[in-house]
Amino acid sequence: MKGLSPQGIELEQTAEAIFLRSTNQIESRAQLTDIENQLLNAFLTQRGSYEHAKQLLSRFKHWDMDFPKKASKEFKRQVSNWLHRNSL
Repeated sequence: MKGLSPQGIELEQTAEAIFLRSTNQIESRAQLTDIENQLLNAFLTQRGSYEHAKQLLSRFKHWDMDFPKKASKEFKRQVSNWLHRNSL
């Protein structure tokens, strides 16, 4: 964009990088950033957002489970097992 301040240009570039990262498919858990790993771990330990977890999990290339309306303990266990199998 024309006419942006240096801070505006930096903000635009950061926002673009975040958007592009959010649309990339993930091959394995090793490709997650520290923050993405923290979000998934928080979800699995009853403290995190199901919506954030769904966004991350749906980016995994080999994700093969449906998302229930609510995240039960059983679903979290299945997600944990799936992540473990796909991180080897």
